[in-house]
Amino acid sequence: MELFVTEQRNKPLAWRMMPASLQEFVGQEDLLGTNGPLRRLIEEDRIVSLILYGPP
Repeated sequence: MELFVTEQRNKPLAWRMMPASLQEFVGQEDLLGTNGPLRRLIEEDRIVSLILYGPP
């Protein structure tokens, strides 16, 4: 079991902290909320290449 724990620690921080589901995204309610445009695209499997920019 220790082998797997060590393997997880060796992964980059960005990989370990990456959200696993839409519910783990914080602060993007306009895009990913119940009727958000990005959520609808994802749920309908119509996601396209996007570049999002603007203030944080």
